[in-house]
Amino acid sequence: MKHFIYFLLIFLTGSYGTMAQSSQYMFVSSGTKANNAGIFVYDLGADHQNITLKHKEQKVSVSSYLTLHPSKPLLYSAGNNTLSAFSINKKDGSLSFINQQSTGGDNPCYVSVDKTGKWAFAANYSGGSISFFPIQDNGGLGKAKKVIKHEGSSVNKDRQKVPHPHMIAPSPNNKFVLVPDLGADKIFIYKFDAAKGTFEANDTPFAKAHPGAGPRHLAFHPNKNFCYVLNELNATVTVYQWDSQAGVLTSLHTYQTLPEDFKDFNKTADIHLTENGKYLYTSNRGHNSLALFKVNADGSLVPGDHFASGGDFPRNFFILSNTQLVAANRKSNNMVFFDLNPKTGALTSGKNVTDIPSAQCIKVWNGR
Repeated sequence: MKHFIYFLLIFLTGSYGTMAQSSQYMFVSSGTKANNAGIFVYDLGADHQNITLKHKEQKVSVSSYLTLHPSKPLLYSAGNNTLSAFSINKKDGSLSFINQQSTGGDNPCYVSVDKTGKWAFAANYSGGSISFFPIQDNGGLGKAKKVIKHEGSSVNKDRQKVPHPHMIAPSPNNKFVLVPDLGADKIFIYKFDAAKGTFEANDTPFAKAHPGAGPRHLAFHPNKNFCYVLNELNATVTVYQWDSQAGVLTSLHTYQTLPEDFKDFNKTADIHLTENGKYLYTSNRGHNSLALFKVNADGSLVPGDHFASGGDFPRNFFILSNTQLVAANRKSNNMVFFDLNPKTGALTSGKNVTDIPSAQCIKVWNGR
């Protein structure tokens, strides 16, 4: 009887809801216009084993990249020369279209939101430009406040004749915005003031990459001043010291993402660290693998094993926690769940989710 009263009190006071595990929803974008694929919404279930497709949002026919709002149930999608804003239904993860704005450039490949949740950024790969948007009270997007055209080229005549911004992301302290530009072989750095809504070139406006490297994506260490830049064209990771007050990157070390004996076609795609900063992973398209690196205290890396991505052309992956990783394979239209060993960083493949046309980007929302 005492146990019954105890649980009844928990339920009546609302505390039971905090004890129960809330639903997690996974959003997977599709990069093809075939069948108006759009954005797939999956319920991950309590143990991430009973993964079910709940919805397919078709307001956007192509989505190259997704990002979540830092504090509100909102999702943003880049694709078809636009940014689109959606609200997330907390009960079932379904999406409701809010509005859409032109990115002011061709082929937007990345969208991010600053730490305050008041500003959104887009990188226009083919247009060679970046753009900057206010986020309205309802989560919708205002018109681009600023569009900045990059300049520069580099040594690869096929891929680096003109600038190609491939990512745009705020720094951990939200004072700067960094843009790896594959075409210019530079990581552009901008001063950013969220309160004033200003966005301008930093005093040190960029860091140089190795000629022909093609910087694509970057990841900051979660608790140290290191930034890891993934270079697409020469399949390397460069470790930079990050001066968080001046906004300056200083190159320290560079590492290969491929086995030494692999000489075939390859393009790297994505880079992430575990939440505790112990392990770093990159994806190889061509070798079709996830490369593991152990992170030392001084920011340097120890190359580890390569793990098959479970499909063809792993464009994006997402680390759910320190114990699980999910990879999206674009050409084989699937995503694969991996168990991540927290003691070694090793990956063991598990559930394979199929029939996601041109799987591009994965984001997980915890129902907050």
